[in-house]
Amino acid sequence: MAFAHFRRLSDEKQRDILNASLEEFVQYGYDMASTNRIVERAGIAKGTLFKYFSNKETLFLYLCEQCAEEIAYSYEEQLDDLPNDFIQAIKRIAFCEITLSTERPELFYLFQHMAKHPGHPVYRKVIDRDREKTSLVMQRLIQLLAKKRLKEGVSLERILLLMTWVIEGLKQKIFLDTEGMKQMTKEEWDCYVQEELNQTFDLLKCGIFS
Repeated sequence: MAFAHFRRLSDEKQRDILNASLEEFVQYGYDMASTNRIVERAGIAKGTLFKYFSNKETLFLYLCEQCAEEIAYSYEEQLDDLPNDFIQAIKRIAFCEITLSTERPELFYLFQHMAKHPGHPVYRKVIDRDREKTSLVMQRLIQLLAKKRLKEGVSLERILLLMTWVIEGLKQKIFLDTEGMKQMTKEEWDCYVQEELNQTFDLLKCGIFS
């Protein structure tokens, strides 16, 4: 069974290796990442790493799969109880994304870097593999959108693309405000994020729906 040896390790040791790998790939990207630095960060021998993963690509793909599962897990509860109103639903999803991005910025940087280089052969494998999971979220949003009366000439696909751009922009804006985050309690930060979402999507709503 693939990765069986790795999964026999203690949870702590698995986390050490994956966190060391994540730090390396985020800092250097796939091409410039060094397995020598990864094993040094993780405190293991290089031969030990390749006992668990046959090469750097296998390690990277496994790491991305674990990161994607962590992200998907953070969505599960939100998607199970998604509001029937499209704007409220997209705000819920955006809040989930932004919260995860601030709590686990390394995940944000990893997938952002891959999104900027979709032609990279290894990144392409991750993007294609995760497309099915992403499409499930999009299908749920399309179902909500289909119930709305849209302005003439406005397509569902264009709206979803616009929402994606808006969420990414908000993530960038809020994520860069690290000093503000340090000065707030979690409750204050959540209120700040929610207010940013409310102002942005309330404005969009007036320009989308008739």
